[in-house]
Amino acid sequence: MSLKNPMFVILPSVATMAVMGIFCYAVLGNYFVALGWHLRHGNHTVIRGYRVHVPLSWWRVDYFGGNIGLERAVPSDPRYPSDGNGAIEWWPAGQSQLAATQEQALGMAQRDASHPIFAGKPGDEISVIQLRQAKDAMYCVREEIPYFSSLVCHLAGAPVVLSYSGDPKFELEAEWILSSMK
Repeated sequence: MSLKNPMFVILPSVATMAVMGIFCYAVLGNYFVALGWHLRHGNHTVIRGYRVHVPLSWWRVDYFGGNIGLERAVPSDPRYPSDGNGAIEWWPAGQSQLAATQEQALGMAQRDASHPIFAGKPGDEISVIQLRQAKDAMYCVREEIPYFSSLVCHLAGAPVVLSYSGDPKFELEAEWILSSMK
């Protein structure tokens, strides 16, 4: 038995492949962006003079206004749009944010912890953590509320302030990335 018109097979096949491609891009598009970035740049980048390891599911973003950061890829659900994937940002420190010594960096983190940005309701957590050990310790204020986490970090001698905001389940990856700075 032969088909009189092969278009009855070809058109539905092409349409099915197109729909599957659009669906995959809509759900996994961030992963394509991250993979493309890694194919072009590798697993490291230099941000404001600091070399940083970039895991495979993250990529570098140059934001409007000169801020630089990394964003994390997550599958997106078209039914529940959200930007809670996770982002790390480096921005120039203001005069009141410069820390010359570790004691000053710790003091700034403690000061920031006493004036929370997000936390403020019962069940919200705020704490000061130390990310890096030895001579170049980094002190961060961690604010954790349901479904959202924030870190604001100070490093002695650094002309930048570092921050993470996003899903709490990606915070450990962000801490690891910030600790990899050289």
